[in-house]
Amino acid sequence: MIGALITLVGYLFVIGLLLWLVFYVLSEFPLPHPFPKIIRIGAVVIAVLIVIVLILDILGGGTIGVPRFR
Repeated sequence: MIGALITLVGYLFVIGLLLWLVFYVLSEFPLPHPFPKIIRIGAVVIAVLIVIVLILDILGGGTIGVPRFR
């Protein structure tokens, strides 16, 4: 169970880092009005879906087979 928790924390760290990177790049390179908001919403939705899939896989209900730290 500790291995699953370490795996989840590691994946959450990587997902958070990638999400921060998307927000940082969007703030540094301005785009016309609707596109940054659409990209931010899309990135957050994708990140939340990935986290849900990770949690389901760690709890045993997923079908993807995420590698775990042992």
